[in-house]
Amino acid sequence: MQFRAENRPPPNIPYLSLIVKNDALERLEINDVELATELLNTNECYYGTGLVIYGPFFGAEALEVAILTLTNKGMEYWDDFFDFQVDVPDWAVLSVTSSHPL
Repeated sequence: MQFRAENRPPPNIPYLSLIVKNDALERLEINDVELATELLNTNECYYGTGLVIYGPFFGAEALEVAILTLTNKGMEYWDDFFDFQVDVPDWAVLSVTSSHPL
């Protein structure tokens, strides 16, 4: 089951982001774009190999609410998603890929 509207890599992983495994979204039948709208009030999310990246969240409290939303949908922190809280300077680019892509 594929939900991804578009497959594009992130320009850089935004500070205060959530990185979610594709197979967790598919297993729980969660639409990636609808989840972006629920978490961020936008249909923007980015795709790495086997992963969906949501962010940036504006403040630690907003990130905590998003984590609670994912766990209430049946996701397990660390097994299905994790948060990224590293500020990256403009001269560096970080990316993430799954070690077990679909």
